[in-house]
Amino acid sequence: MRGKRGHPPGSCLLRMILLAVLLLPTLLCIVTLSAVAVLGVFKDTIPDWYEQKIAEFLGIDNTASSTYKLDVKDEETIISLGFDPEVVANSLAAINWVAEGEKKTKIDLGMMLTIRQYESAGGTNMGSCSAKAVAAELTNIDPAVELAAIDWHLAYWRDHRVISRNPIAAKYIFDDYSGYIGHCAAAEMGSQGILPSTGLKICRDGLSKSSDEDVASCDYWLPKTASFATAWWLQAIGYSAELSDEEKVAKLFGWNQLLGYRQDLVRRAAEINAQFGASTFAGTQLDIQTQYHTSAQGFLAEIVSEFLGLFGLLPENVSVAASGEAQEWLGLPLKPQDNLGITQDWKATLLINDAAPFHEGIDWGCRVGAPILAVADGTVVNPAHPAYKYDPVGWGIALWIDHGGIFSFYGHLNKLLVNYGDPVKKGDVVAECGRTGFVTGPHLHFGVTNLHPDKFTRWYQLDPGWVSPYDYLGKWSGNTVVDLAAVEVKEVEESIK
Repeated sequence: MRGKRGHPPGSCLLRMILLAVLLLPTLLCIVTLSAVAVLGVFKDTIPDWYEQKIAEFLGIDNTASSTYKLDVKDEETIISLGFDPEVVANSLAAINWVAEGEKKTKIDLGMMLTIRQYESAGGTNMGSCSAKAVAAELTNIDPAVELAAIDWHLAYWRDHRVISRNPIAAKYIFDDYSGYIGHCAAAEMGSQGILPSTGLKICRDGLSKSSDEDVASCDYWLPKTASFATAWWLQAIGYSAELSDEEKVAKLFGWNQLLGYRQDLVRRAAEINAQFGASTFAGTQLDIQTQYHTSAQGFLAEIVSEFLGLFGLLPENVSVAASGEAQEWLGLPLKPQDNLGITQDWKATLLINDAAPFHEGIDWGCRVGAPILAVADGTVVNPAHPAYKYDPVGWGIALWIDHGGIFSFYGHLNKLLVNYGDPVKKGDVVAECGRTGFVTGPHLHFGVTNLHPDKFTRWYQLDPGWVSPYDYLGKWSGNTVVDLAAVEVKEVEESIK
C-alpha cells in the first residue's frame, strides 16, 4: 500500500499568502468602488451634510462661515459694472431679509453699496486706531456710552469665537479680546463704519435673533454680517427706497449727522441704482455657500483629497494645501494691537531707492520691540549674501522664511528671535519690530517673493522676485495708510516717559 505523501513544512501558510495576494486587490477594488458609490450618493442627496463631514474629517470645519452667491451670468454683469459680486450678493440677501421682516421695509441696493464705499472705501479701510483710545477722547459723543458699548461687543465676540471663525476680524480684534482696531474718528467698526453704541442696538435688537450663526455673531468685519447690519439699521431709522430724496436725507440723520455727507450718500446711491437699472437684481436667485478660511494640510489630507478628487467627490468649497504650496495666509505679521497702520503700501512711489520701480512690499507702523509673527508655517532661511541678513543702509536686520517655494520677508527688525534653519508655525513670534537700516521711523517692511534670496540678481527684481503681498494675505487685508512721522513721535514720547 502506498503511503501518503506529506506536505512540505509551511506549504499551507504559503498557499494562504498566495490566495490573499490574489484576492486582496479584488477585495480592495470592491471596497473602494462601494465607498465611492456611497459617498457619491451622500454628495448628491445631502450635499451640505456631506461637505460638513468632509471638512470635519480634514480638520477645517471650525473656521467656516457662509456667504451668498449669484449665478455666473449675474456675477459677470456686476464685475463689468465695477462692483464685487460677493458684496452685491450679500447686500441683496440682507435687503430680502429686511423686506420679509415685520416692517416690510424696501432698501435699495444703491444705498447699501454707497455706505460701504463711503465708510471704508469698499472695505479696504477699516481703521488703524485703538477703539478704546479713540472713544475715551470723544467730545461730541458720550465717551462712557461708547466705551461701555465696546466692552459689550468684546464680551459678545468672545462668546461667539469671532476671531477663530473670521480671519478678517482676527486682523482687527485683539487676540485677548481686550480691544479692537477701528476707525479713528469715533471707533467705528468694520467695513460699514458702525458706531459702537449703534452696533450694540443692531446686535442686541436685531442680528442676535437670527438663526444664521454668522449674522448672530455680530461680526461687523464679516462681509455678510456687515450687510445685514446695514440693512437692519436703515430700516430701524425709518429709511426706505420709496422715500423722496429729501426724506431719505432726513432719515439718514440716524446714520450720520452731517447734512452734506447724507446728501452725498443719497446722490451716489441714485447713481449706483441707475447703473444697475430699475430691477437692481430684484428677485435674483441667491445661493448660500460655505467658506472655509483655512486649507487642510498634511500628508493624510493630501491623500484623502487626491482620492476624492479622482472620483469627483471633493466638495467645491474645501481646499487642501499641497506640500510646498502657499495658500492665502489670511494672517498679518503683526497682532492688531501692535499694528499702527500701513505707512507705505505696495507699489507706492515715495521713500524708495532710485533703482526700484516702486515700493516692493508693505510697511506697517509698529513700536520698537513689538512682536513680529510668521505669516505661515515654514523654515527660516540663511541667505548666502550678508546684505540679505543685515543691510545698514537698506533693510537693516532682515528675516526670510521659506513656505515651500514662496518666501516671506521681514525688514528693519530690532532683533531676530529665531535661528537660521528653525522650523516655524503660523503665528510664531520670530522677531521684534525695529528701525534698523534706512528708515524714517519704526516699522516693519513686509514682502513676498517667489524666488529664494540666493537667486536674486538684483535686490529689487520682480516676478520672479517680489510679488504683491495681497495675493497671499487674503481679501480685505489692508487698513488705513498712516503718517510714519506720527509713529516716530509716539515712539519718542514713550521713550521719554
